Amino acid sequence: MHHDHRNADYPVNGSVRAVVRWVLLLIVAAAVCAATYYLMVRTERGQIIEDYALSGADQIGNNAQLRASDFLSQITTGSLIITTIVVAAIGLVRGRPLLALAGVVIVIGGQIVAQPLKEELTRPFLLTATGAPGHNSFPSGHSAIAASIVCALLVVVPFRLRGIVGVLGVVAATAISTYTVVAKWHRLSDTVGANAVAVGVACLVMIMFTACGAIRLRVVADEIGSTALRNAAVVALAAGAMTVSAAGVMVIADGWNRTPLDWASSDRFLLGSQLLAAATTVLMLLAFWATLYRLDLAPRQRASVGGRTVVRV
Repeated sequence: MHHDHRNADYPVNGSVRAVVRWVLLLIVAAAVCAATYYLMVRTERGQIIEDYALSGADQIGNNAQLRASDFLSQITTGSLIITTIVVAAIGLVRGRPLLALAGVVIVIGGQIVAQPLKEELTRPFLLTATGAPGHNSFPSGHSAIAASIVCALLVVVPFRLRGIVGVLGVVAATAISTYTVVAKWHRLSDTVGANAVAVGVACLVMIMFTACGAIRLRVVADEIGSTALRNAAVVALAAGAMTVSAAGVMVIADGWNRTPLDWASSDRFLLGSQLLAAATTVLMLLAFWATLYRLDLAPRQRASVGGRTVVRV
């Protein structure tokens, strides 16, 4: 008799597959964070690009900055608490308290890592007075919050809802990262570092919870209709992000080639920073989403303890 192994329950294989993916992405996220900090914060060329981009933000008008600031001001401690409760509630409604705990740890862990890094990772004064703020700003707390919430939601929502949640979450996080640059709250490097931190923390949390057996995963079979739609959306986001990223690099290069650097350079540095902030946010979150490809929670196991049947994770 032929057995369709695609629908079989393989919790161990699913968990192992996920851990391998998370380890690889954790390494990539750490490398992206470190490289971004060194190249954009610790070098003169990086500071020139980012400080001139902040100057360029003044040229787009106060209305745009005010709209961006108003949008970002909605991200408060209260909204973070509410969102964290929602993440936990989804896991609890699914009857998975440890999954709910993992989601909460991802959200809170992103800030636990991002805020101390902002205090410790200094920004050296390599340029003469440019009018740009010189205090530590790497990584961005707002971008880290947004990315952490998206990662947590991708983890706790049911497999069938992951597509719509992922698309909406990536779009929202991208808007937040872009607005932090427009509002002059943060530089490009701050948003890139924040997304790398959030994704790295999410990977680390899931590695720990999966390795100890608190979360067990299984490989699931694709469903042709929903898979085609989801894959089309993901491919469109990825292709768009790579195109926007290339455009951002070219715009910044065009600004750099102007000698001497002038207001037009600032304008190009700002536009390039916005494009790269958006593109890197999309790519980092899609990378984490990809680690969950065809993986869902394994059915809870039942075991006999002291003559009683209990449900395990």
